[in-house]
Amino acid sequence: MAINVKGPWLCAKAVFPYMKTQGKGKIINISSGVALKGSPARMHYGVSKAAILGFTKTLALVLGEYNINVNTIAPAVP
Repeated sequence: MAINVKGPWLCAKAVFPYMKTQGKGKIINISSGVALKGSPARMHYGVSKAAILGFTKTLALVLGEYNINVNTIAPAVP
């Protein structure tokens, strides 16, 4: 959680003032296919990456008014 959730939160917190000042920006978070389909062997990892999906959705709602686009990439192994 400290890396997979707190890391993106700290990064967004750090860049927000600069993006707000310039009137635009893009934040891309990295999740995982495990967050979407689950994995009993990787439960903690999946939970932390699912948290990124919720964080990204909420951050997009909050920062959208400043013309800051927020998305998540969730790569998966076929």
